Amino acid sequence: MSNWQRILREHDPVEPLTADETAAIRRRVVAEAVRATQLSSPALRLAPVWALGGALTAAAIAGILVARTHPHAPVSPSGVSAPGDVRQLQFATPGGTRVIWQFNPAFSLRETHP
Repeated sequence: MSNWQRILREHDPVEPLTADETAAIRRRVVAEAVRATQLSSPALRLAPVWALGGALTAAAIAGILVARTHPHAPVSPSGVSAPGDVRQLQFATPGGTRVIWQFNPAFSLRETHP
């Protein structure tokens, strides 16, 4: 054992706790933990879930409303869209980044499987 550890043990002014004192501390900690769990209601614990659900519902409703108020781009009878049928959504972020999405109703993705 190191010399400093022996010195600390020999000159430690605090006496070790008795078994009764240890049991009393444990009972107090367990009682506080039980009281804390009883005070937190399930509604408070589920608040983030409700907030996320509300935000997703609002986004879905907004998407439906926008889709109903804007007519769909016409597609030619051959199924191939004309160059003017491509629709764009453009916006800019506060930092100056511009985002442009192009929507082509005749787009199809052909996948090959081995």
